[in-house]
Amino acid sequence: MPVASSRSLTATALRGARAVVFLSTTGELRMGDAGLRRLLRWIAGGGAFVGLHAASNTFAEEPAFARMLGAQFQAHPFAGRGRVVVSDRTHPATRGLPSSFAVRDEFYVFTTNPRRRAHVLARRATTRDEPLAWSRIEGRGRVFYSALGHPQPAWRNPDVLRLVEGGLHWAIGAPAAAAPTA
Repeated sequence: MPVASSRSLTATALRGARAVVFLSTTGELRMGDAGLRRLLRWIAGGGAFVGLHAASNTFAEEPAFARMLGAQFQAHPFAGRGRVVVSDRTHPATRGLPSSFAVRDEFYVFTTNPRRRAHVLARRATTRDEPLAWSRIEGRGRVFYSALGHPQPAWRNPDVLRLVEGGLHWAIGAPAAAAPTA
């Protein structure tokens, strides 16, 4: 069931949801402290959460949200054409992806490295460790995050779409879709 706003994430709506997706949310969403606590409890209780791009810049004043997600946005020092290295091609979110792919995007860095609490699936191809996508278990719930997806053309990149599709399937515990064949 698609939800139009964060205020719609009521206990009843969450009970019927297979996943909650924050697609380029940013800032403080209008859900109040009780709404955020409800969402975090739902995830820890077995819910599936998918955060995309600016979701890591959401609830910047709420450390519990950053802990759940795995990291918090710090800056985007690089925007343009870059290469993404797939760190784990056996994970359901990345199965079928090439070992690396190019994309024109806004590349994030984070206040802390998500490797401390997440399984990194993809990173920017640099000499520094710059994770871009990861998965993690939060209580009994599953969390998938991808920093990709700022400019509209990034959403036409088949590798970005495959990563997000695979991450969503993993988060809800569904089998990953078959990789496209040439």
